[in-house]
Amino acid sequence: MSEVRRIELSYNGEESEASAKKIIFTLFPDWENDDGEVKFKTFTEGITNTMLKVKKQRPGWSEDQVDKDSIVLRAYGKGTEVLSDREREIATHLVLSIHSLAPKPLARFENGMIYQFTPGHVCNPEDVRKEAVWKGIARTFGKWHAILPTDPKTAPNLEIENSQGEDLHSSSDSQTVPPAKEVEAVTPGEMVPNIWTVLRKWCLALSDKTPEEAKLKDTLQMEIDRTHKELGDLPGWDSRKEANPAQLVMAHNDLRPNNIIIQNPSALSSSLSSTPEPLTLTFIDYEYAAASPAAFDLALHLSEWADLDLNYHHIPTRSVRRAFLTEYIRSFQSHLPSSSESSDPKPKSEDENETAALLENLMQQVDRYRGLPGLWWGIWSLLQAETSTEGFDYGRYAHKRLGEYWVWRGEAEAAGKEVGTGQSDPWLRERRWMEE
Repeated sequence: MSEVRRIELSYNGEESEASAKKIIFTLFPDWENDDGEVKFKTFTEGITNTMLKVKKQRPGWSEDQVDKDSIVLRAYGKGTEVLSDREREIATHLVLSIHSLAPKPLARFENGMIYQFTPGHVCNPEDVRKEAVWKGIARTFGKWHAILPTDPKTAPNLEIENSQGEDLHSSSDSQTVPPAKEVEAVTPGEMVPNIWTVLRKWCLALSDKTPEEAKLKDTLQMEIDRTHKELGDLPGWDSRKEANPAQLVMAHNDLRPNNIIIQNPSALSSSLSSTPEPLTLTFIDYEYAAASPAAFDLALHLSEWADLDLNYHHIPTRSVRRAFLTEYIRSFQSHLPSSSESSDPKPKSEDENETAALLENLMQQVDRYRGLPGLWWGIWSLLQAETSTEGFDYGRYAHKRLGEYWVWRGEAEAAGKEVGTGQSDPWLRERRWMEE
């Protein structure tokens, strides 16, 4: 039985190490009683949550041994309960761990969780543009989308200790999280959460206290409905998943560079050959994982090659996307349960023709979704701007990301005059996306 312990304590950023130790020593009493200092390192890559690497410097242990025994304490940022479904997040994390796709979750506390540390190199924006890295990303995506259950609640032997009796759709903050019935109205009868219900949840939680805020909120809600009407009924890119004709997958939905760990950092130095081998990677941070079309998850990641500074010169061109999606399809096909059971393999030419047709279909679908990341992160940023205490200009970032969406729509006048210039010009993004 897979289970995650719950600890009835909270992390306090103003007393960071002291409050963290109380939580950790409750989970691991020997860390308090045994010889060896407990050391903390703050990860700075995240912009919404506090993440601490915690290690027990045991006498006589090598650095590798200490690293493998280390943990990550992740404390949720202020106001993020409306952004994320924490019950579903922990269930997703457990399922991923069962499939050896995530570090093992060890415990949850009142405002966060603890899981095993993953040794390796945290990707930076430059890394994801290296062929050996993006090939590894594509292959890991393929495995995720092929083997994971779309709904983590359906996984066998899954149990989460929850003293509050919440379900996977509930939240501890009923004053800020919109009612589930209102959120799910956008996709009646469909699996929830999905990208459309997440967008609606975020949008409904936006402030409408001023006339300007109310107008923007209404506009964004209409855009969610409009985009869902256009894209919500697209069939899956691979028709073989007959039980899931829309081919919703367990999508990560936040695969920025800093959420990718290269497990063997030394391999980076040998990844510059003309035919580099894909690196072995782990995806982390599953806050926004939900049932989504594979093409959306892929388009969302490819859009993040521009990173937070939105340098659209780094958006992958058609030829790079084609190579990326070719790796993805090969991985997806190899990890489908049916692929290992086939006793009548197809001739090579027939298999190549089928792959070429799948690639063309997937290329077209990823293109169809390329504007949605701007709406996704634009609404997310507006919500963060209302609640976050982090030193990031969410308001300006929201303006730029929504500018991407409006330019994709061909409605540039709605983007305003200050969406971005130079490398952050959303028109550059569109030109780069169309470049071969």
